[in-house]
Amino acid sequence: MLLSLPAELQLTILSKLDEKSLCRIARTCTLLHELTKDDSLWSKVISRQFNTTCKISTNFSPRVFYKTILHPFKKLLGIWKRHDIQFYGGGLVKISAKENCIEVCCLDVPLTHDIEDSMRVSGRLSITCDNSGNVRIQIGEEIVAETLPKIEWLENGRLHFYIKENDKLASIDLICSPLKEPKPRIENFPIAEGIFLGTYGGHGLEIIQLTLPDELTTMKDSYGLKITGDPNVACEKVTFRIIDEDCLDPEPADFDSIEDIEQLYHNPRYIKYSEGGTFDFDPPGDMYMDSPLKFKQCKGMWRGEAQVAWHGGVNPRFIPAIFVHFHEDYFGVLFLELGSMSMYRRVTKEIFT
Repeated sequence: MLLSLPAELQLTILSKLDEKSLCRIARTCTLLHELTKDDSLWSKVISRQFNTTCKISTNFSPRVFYKTILHPFKKLLGIWKRHDIQFYGGGLVKISAKENCIEVCCLDVPLTHDIEDSMRVSGRLSITCDNSGNVRIQIGEEIVAETLPKIEWLENGRLHFYIKENDKLASIDLICSPLKEPKPRIENFPIAEGIFLGTYGGHGLEIIQLTLPDELTTMKDSYGLKITGDPNVACEKVTFRIIDEDCLDPEPADFDSIEDIEQLYHNPRYIKYSEGGTFDFDPPGDMYMDSPLKFKQCKGMWRGEAQVAWHGGVNPRFIPAIFVHFHEDYFGVLFLELGSMSMYRRVTKEIFT
């Protein structure tokens, strides 16, 4: 039946198939084998599967690109957390299918101390091939390698991803693990998991991952894990954690000074979290902040602990802290012993889109 149709209709029907079906039907007869080589079919497969467009040209074949690069590397597409850098810069790696290539880039914090600034993209590298399957890896216009990247799976689901050219490492050498997209917010729960930019005083901005408890009944046991770190508290270390189930119930006088907040911490008054409830929040004048606070009210405050250490991670310990929830995309952490407040902004969408 299919073979009796005009070639244009045959291609229209085949264009609805996925890559596995195309490969199966290519084995049925010589005519269909030749038809499945049509680059327009593979351009549609790539568009559906990877949400990107491939432009057919005399030197580029979507079919060869899919076979040589996209198929063997499709499991690597996504966001990866680096483990080969203990502090500062490049904590996340994004591997994505772009027009006619796979792109590898690092997602860095802004160079400023402002959490409102966008994430910075650096180290952009592209992997592609011509219609004969000859691989080309480029940084900008410079060709840095002509062989496929090497992949080694390590313990704990970690990946060693590197490029070797003439037995020498070239351009990229990463040890990383996949970063799953956080779950959406649950109704009547204060905040959703996610990736946040946070202020850390002289260390500048850092990326942290907010993780909630498995049973979303209270905020207790929620914690922030550093994706980037600093020489005091490195990446993969807990930066803060919540230790109480119920919110603090503050009064205006509790914010007159850091000493007053400490009194509230050590002699807490509690209230149940209520969706839509708010508290006036005015940080004391003797508390250090990197930038002025734009919120006058918060939705809840929880007692917690924050990790500090000497340079090199020496003598790590947890000190009293308060987690302050301002908005779906903003929270703060008061490091009471340090007399400072760090602010955090959600950047999940910037990273995963």
